[in-house]
Amino acid sequence: MFFYEKIRNNRFNNKAAILIFNSLIIFCRLFIFKRKRSEIRIVIVALQRLGDTVFTIPAVKSIIDFHQNSVHIICYPETTPIFKLIFPKQEYVELKHEFFFINNQIAKPIARKILRGLDPTIIYDMTGNVTSASLLFNSSASEIIGINEKYYKSIYTKFNPLRREPHLIDNYLDGIRDLMPIYKSNDAKIITNFNQNRILIHPFASKRSKEWGLKKFIKLAESLNKEFECIMVTPPLSISTDVKEVLHIKQIPLIETKTIDELIELIKGSLMLIGNDSGAVHIANLLGKPTFTIYGPTNPEYHKPLNGVNEYIIKELPCSAKENEKICFTFGGVYCPSYECMVNLKYDEVEDRIKLFLKTNSNRKSK
Repeated sequence: MFFYEKIRNNRFNNKAAILIFNSLIIFCRLFIFKRKRSEIRIVIVALQRLGDTVFTIPAVKSIIDFHQNSVHIICYPETTPIFKLIFPKQEYVELKHEFFFINNQIAKPIARKILRGLDPTIIYDMTGNVTSASLLFNSSASEIIGINEKYYKSIYTKFNPLRREPHLIDNYLDGIRDLMPIYKSNDAKIITNFNQNRILIHPFASKRSKEWGLKKFIKLAESLNKEFECIMVTPPLSISTDVKEVLHIKQIPLIETKTIDELIELIKGSLMLIGNDSGAVHIANLLGKPTFTIYGPTNPEYHKPLNGVNEYIIKELPCSAKENEKICFTFGGVYCPSYECMVNLKYDEVEDRIKLFLKTNSNRKSK
């Protein structure tokens, strides 16, 4: 079980951890010299995966609109293209994953050196976890504003704890809600061609537990190909040679996108995207495309797209995430031995829902 869950499950341990961590942070920050700066420099720290990056956009836009200054956005290299769709004129500082220890969780000195080189006066933390805490704890910025676990509260001059209620977009907005007008919409208003016959299927996700199953997606693509041009889209090297041969025999095109820019361009020219709870779905929603999402161990109320035309399906089980839980009790399937929520979601259920969704919402040319 992950650190936070181990601690939270014991009230005494949780309170003790909050006290110990904040005491250590206060001690470390006693030795930080905050010099006066004549120029205001704004830095937004947004070290997220693809889907969560999309969820930060309303908060990031609110910050940029409020300050009317050039803003530096610190992010991962793969999320820069997403931000640039909405904020093409901002400055981007990309932190490579190799700049972090322990599965990208703890910032190395090189990451803190890069932040220090920006000499920020105000930092907005739109990440809210140990990764951003380890990056910011010794920053000399005059103000550090944002969200995080209570263990790191002493880093911030203006702090909001992570919310336990939906939606994740509101989680990021909480960090600035009392400071400025907020921009709630996630609609990028990017002009793309909606009158297409192409449907994309993105069969993978960040965790195996969130995947409905490649065989079922192939069967779905074969069925939809009778009426649409259905394309399987995957990252490179994620499909074996044997599966590629199956796709070839069934006349299902496969496109392996090597970069997020390639994925964005592919989505722009398509009618809609079908996938698991993954970054591809949220990028498609950001681009104004209808989406159909298959959920399993995550709670749609926290993770579903809030704008545009979207539908989802989930197999509710006794072990599924409860009303005010983001993920199921197996930490979103990480410790699930059998992925029952995905296994028990039958092909016919999904196909019927998708075909109804297409009949109701598609605006397309005939094949």
